[in-house]
Order: sequence, then C-alpha cells, then structure tokens
Amino acid sequence: MPLKPPSARVAGLIALVLACASAAHAASYYVEPVQGEAMEPSLLSTVQQLISDTVSETGNQVASDPAGADFLLKAQLLKLGESMILTLSKDKPGPDNDQVLFMRKLKAASVDELDVVSSRLTRAVIKEQDPDGNARIGEVTEREQRRLVGPRVESRSSNYLGFGPFVQEHMGLASNDDIAYSLSFGHQWDTTSQAAITLGYEASFKDWSFINGVQLGVCYYFDDEDTAPFVGLDMGYGAARSDNTSTVFGFSGGARAGFMFFRNSSTQLSLQLRYLGILEDNGKGYPSSTGLVVSLYE
Repeated sequence: MPLKPPSARVAGLIALVLACASAAHAASYYVEPVQGEAMEPSLLSTVQQLISDTVSETGNQVASDPAGADFLLKAQLLKLGESMILTLSKDKPGPDNDQVLFMRKLKAASVDELDVVSSRLTRAVIKEQDPDGNARIGEVTEREQRRLVGPRVESRSSNYLGFGPFVQEHMGLASNDDIAYSLSFGHQWDTTSQAAITLGYEASFKDWSFINGVQLGVCYYFDDEDTAPFVGLDMGYGAARSDNTSTVFGFSGGARAGFMFFRNSSTQLSLQLRYLGILEDNGKGYPSSTGLVVSLYE
C-alpha cells in the first residue's frame, strides 16, 4: 500500500513540536560590557556585539536586562604585544554574588582575528566546551596554523653501506651451513634521539642463489646515549632464487637488532643481526636469510 504524504494539519503539528523543543532548550544570556585596560571603547563595544551576535546564532536569546537573564556572559580583553587574549565566563546570577559556571580564554594574533576568536569562544562557553576543539571551517587561528605546520624538528639524514656473512634457509641448497655474502645500502632519517626511519636495499647471495628486497622500516633506540642498542622492523618487496627452486617474488619482512656507535658524530657505525624473509613459498618453504652486518653511516 503506497504511503500518503502527511496532511497539512499533521505537518503543522510536527513543526509546532519542533519549535517548542527548540524553545525549551534556548536560554537567555545577558552580555555585560567587555572590560579591558587601555583599550579603545569602540573595540570593546565591537567585541560585545560579536558575542551577542553569536548568542543569537546559537539559538539562544540576548537579554536586555541582567535581572531577567538565565546566564551572564562576562568578557575581558587583554592586550599582549600585537596579540590579544579574550577571556569569557558563563555565570549564574545570584542574589548576592554571581556563580561562575564555566570560563575559558582564547588568543587572537591580531585585532583582525577577534571576530573568529569571539565567535568560537562564545559558542564554547555556552556549551561549556573547550574552544580548542570548537573550530568550524575557516575559524582556525594563525597560532593554531603555526602549531599544525611548523616549526618542526629537522631530521638528521644519512646514507649507509653495510656488508657481512649470512646464512640462507629454504633455498634448496645442499647445506644451510654455507656462508652467503650480504650487501645493503640505503638512507636513514633520525627523526628523534630515539627513533629513525630507513629505506634501503639488501641482498644475500651464494653462487647463483640470492635473496633480496627493498625495505621500508623503523628503528627504535633504547636510550639517547652516544652508543645505544636498537631494534627495528622492515617491510617491503623482494625476490629469491636458487638452482634448486623456482624464482619467487613477493612481500618481504625483516627484523634487526644491534648497537649504533658514535651517534653524536656525523659518521656512525652499527653492528647488527638482520633477518630478511620473502613471504612467498618457493616449493621448499619461505626463503629467508639471517646474518651479521657491519654498516657505515655518513
């Protein structure tokens, strides 16, 4: 059975209920004159009007008399160099003293930001929320923008080259005891005193068998001393082949643990135990290599 649109009487009743519900949640606010030492009266009056406009925009009423208001909004403007700090409190009128229910402040980089700051701060104080999480599109202040995009800590960047003995497994070799040779090189970014990001290539080879991969990884130093132990994890894409297995390609995973020496110098040295595995079965299992690597960073 098709649904019939609601009659005009039903639609009017719904609109009346919604209007009553909105009115039930609305409150009246008396905006007191903005206080501020050595401030131009016209500026204080403008801020008071901006606060009043925001009260109306939130669906509340601006009271003309504090005696009949549900709440009072008290603002104070403080000049700090070129910046200005606006403090706003939401008070409950009392017979003797007003009760402060909520108070927050927000900083404007200049007079031009006072409209954004006063609007955000008023909405936040009315809802009793932190103004830092109350920004709408286009209401991000200059201070917040600087905090988001800079300044940033500049990472220390270095290239590295490493080599050492490895053992290959699941390669169909006659003996896993045969020593393979490894070569690794890439780039490392020390992002903090205890963390680094690496991007590099590593390979181990013995006669005609090899395992290699391009890896992106993270490294964690256990302290910020000149010589520090570390662990790391890597993930990337690699390949493996030998005379007794088919060549396989697939995602690769790696792990490392060791010591980094001379960290305060632009030239550093590491001694680490590394593992590289290809996540693809070559018929003998998942090929992998494990070994000891000495690396030079410059």
